[in-house]
Amino acid sequence: MDIDNLIALIGILISAIVAYFTSLFTIKQERKKGKVILLELVIKYLSNFSSCWDYKSGKIKDDPIEKL
Repeated sequence: MDIDNLIALIGILISAIVAYFTSLFTIKQERKKGKVILLELVIKYLSNFSSCWDYKSGKIKDDPIEKL
């Protein structure tokens, strides 16, 4: 085996290892962002549902203008 081929194989292996760990790091970061986004959506949903609730009658408001 020629030294040039060995250097090329080592370069390919190092590149694959770096790509693997980079992808793991990226997936973990995106998972954290996804959890934050999901939490924000749940909070917005609950606040919107709360504003649509008529406390006097105990039912959801029917008029679209009242829901704002």
